[in-house]
Amino acid sequence: MAETGWHFGAQTKSSPVEFAVPNFSGEVVQITGRAANVNDVECDPLLAIVTRWKIGGSGTADTAAPPAPTFGVGAGQRGGVVELSGVSFSDLTNTRSISSATLTLYYWDELQTLPAIALANDISPNDESLNLTSAGSALPKMLQIDAEVMQVAAVGQDGLQYQVTRGMDGSQAASHQAGTPVYQLLSKTVIAPFPPDFFGSGYSGGWSYPVLLPNARVATAELFVTNDRGKSPIASCCLTGVESNGLRTLSGGQVDLSVDGILAIESDAVPAASLSQSSSVKDIFAKVEQPPVGSPLSCVVKVNGEAIPVLTIEGEPISNTIDITSDPGVCGLKILAGQPITLDITAVGSTYPGKRLTATIRL
Repeated sequence: MAETGWHFGAQTKSSPVEFAVPNFSGEVVQITGRAANVNDVECDPLLAIVTRWKIGGSGTADTAAPPAPTFGVGAGQRGGVVELSGVSFSDLTNTRSISSATLTLYYWDELQTLPAIALANDISPNDESLNLTSAGSALPKMLQIDAEVMQVAAVGQDGLQYQVTRGMDGSQAASHQAGTPVYQLLSKTVIAPFPPDFFGSGYSGGWSYPVLLPNARVATAELFVTNDRGKSPIASCCLTGVESNGLRTLSGGQVDLSVDGILAIESDAVPAASLSQSSSVKDIFAKVEQPPVGSPLSCVVKVNGEAIPVLTIEGEPISNTIDITSDPGVCGLKILAGQPITLDITAVGSTYPGKRLTATIRL
């Protein structure tokens, strides 16, 4: 609320005095009182006291802890970022003094090697203990097996057995086969601040909060908010119901390996590239300026000398895509800093070999 001048409120010969102001909750009005004599001559305005008053609105102060929030978690606009958004309430009672939201993300670091721990035997949706192929640690709070998230309640048999709570944070308890990897999830907690009276204002609808977390596969998220009376119940969000069994944050950017001119069968067709920082891989594909004729063109991207499955171009100027998100077992799930990235051309068109090849690795 901004005004260019003063408005008359009320006059009185004794205290108190009452007058009306617009009921704009959270806004501030300035109030000045000026004395006048019997001739109605007022004192100099520069000598009058000025004070400020924050309008309380028609509501009342919070009387209890806030209700559980609803919220959403998604990939940020740039790689390596998780974005918290949509924090809201079905009822705004006890939300006026909310000052913070505490978000905990449970995730797998995709720069790690695949888990050495696996299930020693099949389990059903009702089983509450897991027998493991090798000893695990008592440290992890959460586990992920396929698309299910479990909470570790106790560790037994020198780490070879976990007592667990099934179907955590909205994931579904399911059957799992022996040999399935057991992902021991890491956690990251961040606190997002809010000004008073934020929820229900025009600013709350478009609010979001970025969390830097590159090269992770986020399984679940938990959130609670805090007002001046205490903490809300914890709300949760399960992110494993997708092909990759979690929200992949990746790191952003890409590597292009380009071969100019008419193509020929060739090993190490381009100088080796490398990354300054380790990164997980989203997908790999290739394209040519002019496609081959007579027979397919094929090429292989190698990471540290290890070949990723073949890319083939036939008829169209673009190849098949090796999608790491839908096939996380593909070699090249991650590229470590300094590892050489090379390209071999293993076949070209028999009538026309093709021209200008670019293989792209998206991170």
